[in-house]
Amino acid sequence: MQINLQISKWANFYYFLHNFAECEWPWPYRPAGPVSIWHEKFGEFNQEEKVALRNFKRVYRRYFLKYYLGKPFFEEKNPWLKLERKISKADAQTLKDAFSVFEKRFDIICQAHAKFLERWGKQISKTFGQSRNEKIERILDSLFGLSLSRHPFNIYLLLGRNSAADLTAKYAGGAGGERGRGLTKRNILLEFDVKCPRKKINYITGVLWHEMTHYCVENSKIYDLLKQGIRNRRGVNYAEEIIIRSLFPIGILSVKLLGAPLPTTLTPFAKSAIPEVSAANTTKLMNLIESYIRQDKKIDNNYIKEFIKILSETKKWATLLK
Repeated sequence: MQINLQISKWANFYYFLHNFAECEWPWPYRPAGPVSIWHEKFGEFNQEEKVALRNFKRVYRRYFLKYYLGKPFFEEKNPWLKLERKISKADAQTLKDAFSVFEKRFDIICQAHAKFLERWGKQISKTFGQSRNEKIERILDSLFGLSLSRHPFNIYLLLGRNSAADLTAKYAGGAGGERGRGLTKRNILLEFDVKCPRKKINYITGVLWHEMTHYCVENSKIYDLLKQGIRNRRGVNYAEEIIIRSLFPIGILSVKLLGAPLPTTLTPFAKSAIPEVSAANTTKLMNLIESYIRQDKKIDNNYIKEFIKILSETKKWATLLK
């Protein structure tokens, strides 16, 4: 499978402003939050900068869930041309003003960490050339009835918003997919904490596979099966996320092929593998999907029924999955 790694100044600049303005994200498990590592570097903003961020957030919220304003900055060489066709001229000018106000600050960040992203790009390219990733690709093709090798994925490398202390053992996060995420299919965002150590490459590989698996779910019959079994959209979206977390970045395929520790009912690790699902049910979900992997079997309606049954043992999920 081919991946195209992108280090885009426009993408990173947009991401920089989006996070400083503490904008919400149009997908689950992605809350707004402060960019602590950059605040540590720059200190308090002046009045012009505060106004620019408030205006940026106001425009962002106006189009929230209708159109993801970051899309052209990730996907276009001239983002303004595309953006001005999607939003009003006044709103486009407000965004341009914010970019102008923060240009010097962004250049400082960019110059300090550009080589950091380049090094990670080389590391990821090398890792994805390994045979274990070819095996993962074959397993996903079988589970979802797809052929991932037909088209490349575009991976946009971004400077992360948090310090290592905030991310603890995580150090990186991703976003991808089309439904509810505002990006074109096969486009993935991957953010790195600037202190992310090289030894975290297996975890980061798992994050990438997690995002690529969103594409698998959303472009296979599994998504339709989920909609048949779960009547509300929010429940379907969370179910999709949980299925994928049972595989990556610390799910069963990460355990089997990427060196992640094995979750068990006796360790707290299982609680972090799938948020808000008990350790016992996390193990059940992983065993369920592992049985399909072992049989080289495509996910079917029987899987979805058993999946919902396991989740429904938790009161919160029982309500959400009705």
